[in-house]
Amino acid sequence: MVLLMVLLVPMAFVPMALVAMVLMRSALRVLMLPHVRTPSGDRGFVDHCQRYTP
Repeated sequence: MVLLMVLLVPMAFVPMALVAMVLMRSALRVLMLPHVRTPSGDRGFVDHCQRYTP
């Protein structure tokens, strides 16, 4: 029973860590974006969002 718990906890933690990493990266990208000047202004942000959203 204890062994089962020890095996299940990392298996549940790994996907959560992956999701958290992806969310952090996308949040960082959105935060960094306003500092990057695009020639087309606001359209650059829309194009960026469309390019990176699956």
